Amino acid sequence: MVSKAPVQDVRVHLLLGFLGVGKTTAIRHLLAHRPQDERWAVLVNEFGEIGVDARLIGDTGVAVKQIPGGCMCCAAGPVTRVALNALLRQERPDRLLIEPSGLGHPKEILQLLQGPDYASVLQVEGVLTLLDPRQVVQRRYQEHELFRDQIEAAHRWVLNKADLCPPEILQQAEQWLLERPEAQAHPARQAGIRTVSAGEIALSWLQNRAQRGAAIPASAARAMSPPTLDWRQAPEPPQPGQWIELAHASDGFHSLGWRISVREVWDADALLECLLGLGVMRSKGVLLTQRGWLWFNVAGDDLSAGLCGPQDEAVVELIDDRALDAGRLRQHLEAARQPLPTP
Repeated sequence: MVSKAPVQDVRVHLLLGFLGVGKTTAIRHLLAHRPQDERWAVLVNEFGEIGVDARLIGDTGVAVKQIPGGCMCCAAGPVTRVALNALLRQERPDRLLIEPSGLGHPKEILQLLQGPDYASVLQVEGVLTLLDPRQVVQRRYQEHELFRDQIEAAHRWVLNKADLCPPEILQQAEQWLLERPEAQAHPARQAGIRTVSAGEIALSWLQNRAQRGAAIPASAARAMSPPTLDWRQAPEPPQPGQWIELAHASDGFHSLGWRISVREVWDADALLECLLGLGVMRSKGVLLTQRGWLWFNVAGDDLSAGLCGPQDEAVVELIDDRALDAGRLRQHLEAARQPLPTP
């Protein structure tokens, strides 16, 4: 039996950003424009327990591994290591995109990726932070520790959703960033802040400086033994009317999610109207409608949605900085659902 060569020199790019800035949309754009001669993979961490983002990326033809339930950075221990090692071992990618949670501290995950266990396995080529200009100009974001950490960790800043912002907001956001001490700490920042719409970032913006070392050592290789990564999806699929609820809270934020039967069908127009009226910071998911499977992603008043391929179950995830009333929110969502199928 011929043994495979060790995994080495995988180019790694981190895409940071607070809740709702458009990281998943940006990753979809990157994947759609990836070089055809490169093998890519994506590692996604979500704040909530359900795991929606991997479903939104999963139709791109690229291997996606998700770590739901909190901060990848805090979990830079067993769960993150197992997921990362499994992805490297199974897919052997040329390039790896990592999307930490929008509520995650990036320093710890960078320490893991640049540490001795992955010395020549991974080359961390750059860290890009995607920003919504409307958040940048608000004091509550400017003073938020997670927001500041994501700005400090990046070698380049990109203002997204420019098409949704008045020119004066874009100007104020750029001025605030350039006045920060970090603006002078890296040439890419000094060269100017990129401004885009719909997450249309270029791969070259993610590249900073490669860092190299030695092949995966025995300590890391042991962690790559066959893992069970999808344990959160192991339970039997829900039956019609049986919503499996999962909740999570950390750093002053709350998530609430449901796994829902594929036999429950929503009215697409009523659903989108309902989502805009829920009054939460973020809602995302994939549900079956009379038009087909519909993915949706809502941040404040910004809604994006589209049809996608068949799913093994329907999922909804809500995130807010206040405790979420599961009964009230479920009632609102059910109001947009068609009558349940008879047994």
